Amino acid sequence: MLYHTNMAKLGYAAALQQLERGELDPAYLLIGDNYYQRFLLTEMILSNRIPAGQRAYNKFEITGQKASAQALEDSLCTVPFLGGNIVVVVTEISRVPAKSQAFLSKALGRLDPTVTFIGSANKLDMRKSFAKNLAKQCTVVELKELSNRVLPGYIRSRFAARGLAVDEKGIIEFCRVVGRDCGEIENEAEKISILFADRKSLGYEDIRDYLSRSRHFSRYEAAEYLAHRQLGGALTSLQKVLAVGGGEARGMIWAYYQQLERMLLYKRLADTIKPDDLAGRLRMPVFLLKQLAQQASKWTDDQLLQALAQVYQCEVGQRFTPQPREHIWERALIRMIGEKRE
Repeated sequence: MLYHTNMAKLGYAAALQQLERGELDPAYLLIGDNYYQRFLLTEMILSNRIPAGQRAYNKFEITGQKASAQALEDSLCTVPFLGGNIVVVVTEISRVPAKSQAFLSKALGRLDPTVTFIGSANKLDMRKSFAKNLAKQCTVVELKELSNRVLPGYIRSRFAARGLAVDEKGIIEFCRVVGRDCGEIENEAEKISILFADRKSLGYEDIRDYLSRSRHFSRYEAAEYLAHRQLGGALTSLQKVLAVGGGEARGMIWAYYQQLERMLLYKRLADTIKPDDLAGRLRMPVFLLKQLAQQASKWTDDQLLQALAQVYQCEVGQRFTPQPREHIWERALIRMIGEKRE
């Protein structure tokens, strides 16, 4: 097992890959509100340091407000009950009592090699001396939504960790359908690796075929129908499913709605906003803007508005509301076409 002696600042993807290589630091500070990223990094550290059967004895977890100097000393300076290593987790570290902060800072500076420390918080004021001391003694990992630049490489690494290589077109398709939620990515990559356990590499066709059958089918199929402007038949079939309470059909309707809205906004804003800013506005990776542009070019603004009305009314017509449905649609329409050019 390798240890880094110089504390660093890492992004989530880089930290996860480092842990998968078996490279650990003595102490980590996980900052951000992405629960799944924090969970997966913590699990990776635990799996590297403590056998599963010893976690009940050699893992100590303390919430920040209960982290008295005595509680910290009992966990950070204890002798492993079954030998081996200890992992100490302090959650909500920003709430560690002032009287305990000095003790924790000193203790982190002289950790026994058998002890690994993990501190976490949604936010931490790095201007304060306690936070500055933690940053000097811990590897700081920022937990936040994956950027457009990082997303494809991260997804590729999740497949590589399972012994699978996926071609570039397949990675882009995975990005398009699954999105950037780390939990969703992990779940789908795991299921794909099980389904293709006898394979070492996958292509676009493999990824597309799997995703078209998975629970992401609604998003996948929505994009395919919209690309060919086959709206009428699709909505007719969805209405039949909705009539018998199909939750998946409702999700598919909103996938249509969101994609149509993106196309309309793209047509209105593409000439006035930089690609990175536009991608953020549309909540999609920047490298998929070209595909959206091709799709949007097949529709006029009037056709998009008519399609949006059909999709919206299809879903609203299936649920109770005390408000006139035409008023609901009118407000949604104003929200969309009332966008000011920047």
